[in-house]
Amino acid sequence: MINTYNTTLPPPLPPRQMARVSSGSPTRPVIWFLSAVILVHMVVSVIMFMYLFRKVEEFQTLVSNHDDLILLRRLHQCEAQTQDKSSLLDCAKVVSKFQSLLSKASTMQESLQAGLKGDRPTTAVAHLRVKKNPGSPTGNKITQWSEDHSLLKNVDFDSFRSMIRITTPGIYYIYSQVTFSKTQDKAPVVQNVMKEWKGQESTLLTASSSLSNSRDPSLYTIYQGGVFELKKDEYLYVKVTNLSLVNFNENSTMFGLFMV
Repeated sequence: MINTYNTTLPPPLPPRQMARVSSGSPTRPVIWFLSAVILVHMVVSVIMFMYLFRKVEEFQTLVSNHDDLILLRRLHQCEAQTQDKSSLLDCAKVVSKFQSLLSKASTMQESLQAGLKGDRPTTAVAHLRVKKNPGSPTGNKITQWSEDHSLLKNVDFDSFRSMIRITTPGIYYIYSQVTFSKTQDKAPVVQNVMKEWKGQESTLLTASSSLSNSRDPSLYTIYQGGVFELKKDEYLYVKVTNLSLVNFNENSTMFGLFMV
């Protein structure tokens, strides 16, 4: 037999083991790092943009609020600098703008004054005193009021009808005091505060008393008052049951009201 395994060639080398390939790529951390840097840069850019935008807005507001000072400074410069043709045109624009601001300021001042006047509560007061020498009064309505010794503010007094006319609607405290001369008549005396509105009469206050119960041998006073809501152009007056018994003393018989 022929030995086929005998040969002069060197034996074949054993197969090399292939190097284990790492599952993780070496470029992946670099990509993550760059992505993080880009994201941080974007966030910082947005924050800086918002900060700068707010600063610009604040500066514009500041300039707008001090526009009047800038305008006054430009007027001063126009007055001080040499007036050539170009500067004259520029100063003419400044003066025109200044006049426009003055007009707006005047209009705003009028509106503010009107608003403050409208918000301010109006004081309405009336205090009537009777005349000392009324003559010979008749009827049951007290008409002998002395305007010279009375107080009227934002309230009208109709001297022809002897009535108080309301000019400012609101809530009022109304009072009336009438002093009577005592008589032997045991019939009670009555005092009424009346209201007239468009020809219709109504009673607001009523008080009565018997003069015979008074401790004072000569005089007796009835006082009454109350709070009412009154309309514009409503009329008020006082009437009694017996006008001849009324004591016409300016410190004893009076009628009035005031806004509350």
